[in-house]
Amino acid sequence: MGYAANCTKLPAERSCDAVRFGVAAEGGARMRLLFVCEANHLPVEHGILEYDTARATWTSAHPDPRLQKMAECYLESYRARKNQNSTSSTTDER
Repeated sequence: MGYAANCTKLPAERSCDAVRFGVAAEGGARMRLLFVCEANHLPVEHGILEYDTARATWTSAHPDPRLQKMAECYLESYRARKNQNSTSSTTDER
């Protein structure tokens, strides 16, 4: 992994260079995502976002709509992978 420091599309002024996500907790109707924003390979912001799976809504969202959109994409991808893995496990058992 690395940063695209020489990319012409990268804004010169930005709050972070990278955002990382991970699932912290999952159970019942709640999912908690951790996020870390990095600048110059160091953390500059971190926090927890919470999603209500029963209502399909965020109970705590990030105030920056760009980061929130990234969280939504991460969650969608995570759930699709998890669903695919559980489907293939069920198929393998037959």
